Amino acid sequence: MDSSESFIKTGIGKFTDKIIDSCVVEFSKKENKDKVYQTVVSPIIESITARFYPYIVTVSILYIVILSLICIILYLILKKK
Repeated sequence: MDSSESFIKTGIGKFTDKIIDSCVVEFSKKENKDKVYQTVVSPIIESITARFYPYIVTVSILYIVILSLICIILYLILKKK
């Protein structure tokens, strides 16, 4: 593929294709990937984790309680027989 040929064809125009291609090339570089990860991806993941942490803990506790109740009920049923 030569340099005049675009990687991505948007159908909008050559100028837009060149802009998108240059963005793809820049985001492919390791230092830019690291910068995007540190400034965008990591804070978003941390924020989501912080917001959902109470729900994850609550669901885990409920799961343990339900599993314990199932075991107790099964034990009581088998003990009757």
